[in-house]
Amino acid sequence: MCRSSRFQTDATSARPLRSAATLASAQVMDSCSERECFEDLQVFFAEKDQIIIDNCVLVRNPAAVLETVNFEVEPIPLQDGCFTVDCAMRFYVSCDAFLSREDRPHRVTGTTYVQKRDILFGGENAARVFSSDGTNTTALPRASIQVAEPVVLSCRLGETSTGKGVFITMGIFSVTSLERPAQLAVPVLERLVAQRACANTTERAACELFDNMRFPTEQFCPGRRRNGTRR
Repeated sequence: MCRSSRFQTDATSARPLRSAATLASAQVMDSCSERECFEDLQVFFAEKDQIIIDNCVLVRNPAAVLETVNFEVEPIPLQDGCFTVDCAMRFYVSCDAFLSREDRPHRVTGTTYVQKRDILFGGENAARVFSSDGTNTTALPRASIQVAEPVVLSCRLGETSTGKGVFITMGIFSVTSLERPAQLAVPVLERLVAQRACANTTERAACELFDNMRFPTEQFCPGRRRNGTRR
């Protein structure tokens, strides 16, 4: 027998609460935030950039961007519901290499790697979920990580087994989570359809659309304050 849940009218709202809507979502079973510093990570370059590194005398102005993350989630024996989460992160790194102190810099790019492990509670679930789109999930929880823009703290030249190398020290802020599929019942006020008309982006209306755009004054005023801070 199917039965829908009903909610009482909210006295503080002018609109009554209607029947509940069931949403398929992901429940966060456990999460942790970390501030980690990784020292002397070697940067690996393609051959043409490695030739520049082999002949340079100085490296400066490093920057790093997270490219990809690979996960491995494994249950911990004799610890029901606990899992290890191993993250292998690949970063895109660039820096200026100087062939002499008076020479103009050459911008070189490479990659570096970070591996980290966390232990989180992922709950116990022996069910497998199959979907009509061909996907399925196993009994293992799903891992996810949020990473803020990495902070490169230092960059230096050093010796490797094959010649010169670049080593960086990098700080990372991250939040790692374990999630499982869940169904949630939420109260519904109204089911809405978008009321605003879509902007007409045909060629005839393109200039009219541009004329209605706000002029980006702040982009032409160095040092202009925005949200109480100086840019």
